[in-house]
This record gives sequence, C-alpha cells and structure tokens, in this order.
Amino acid sequence: MNVKDWIKVQPPLPAWSMLAELEQTARDANHYAKTLTKKDKLRHCLAGCYAAKKLNYESAALVGWYKELVDASDCSKKTSFEKLDYLATIEGASAQKSKLTCEKFCKIPQ
Repeated sequence: MNVKDWIKVQPPLPAWSMLAELEQTARDANHYAKTLTKKDKLRHCLAGCYAAKKLNYESAALVGWYKELVDASDCSKKTSFEKLDYLATIEGASAQKSKLTCEKFCKIPQ
C-alpha cells in the first residue's frame, strides 16, 4: 500500500475535546508499551489499549493510523510502514471498555 492509498483510509476524527490530548497521550502510550516489551506488534496493541482507555477508541485509531502515515513518509531507516502494526493498534484499542488491564488484554507473558 502506498502513502496515497493509506491517506484514503484515515479513520474518523475523534471529538475536538480529545484532539487536544492526542499528542501527549500518544507519547505516553509509546513509553508505556516500550517499558513492557520489545515485541513490535505487542507494543502496538499496548499503545492502542492505553490510548483508548485514556481517551477513546476513535482517538487510538487516529493515533495508530497517523503513526503509520509518518512511518510511510519519513524516509527513515529506523521506521517502516506496516498495515499489521495499525491492525495491532486497533486490536488494543478495542479494549477500551474491557475491565482487563492492557497487559492482560494484549496477553503480556507474566
């Protein structure tokens, strides 16, 4: 999938009240996920879960989509666009209403 096609699948924007918190929540979610695992897809699940529980599903979906957009267009060898990363983020975001912790929802080995 190229960047032009990825732009077309942008998820709906969350409420304006959530947009103001997106950047900090995305940073916090990334930090949280990195402290728990080195496995990429698991990090995406954890970050999506964290963002959705902190804000909402729509916000987590937008953050995940935007992260992959940046990865696809930043020309960095350290990052890469992967649709499966986005899907792992969405999976984690679906925990928004779950009573499980993100660690349990995303199945972090104990």
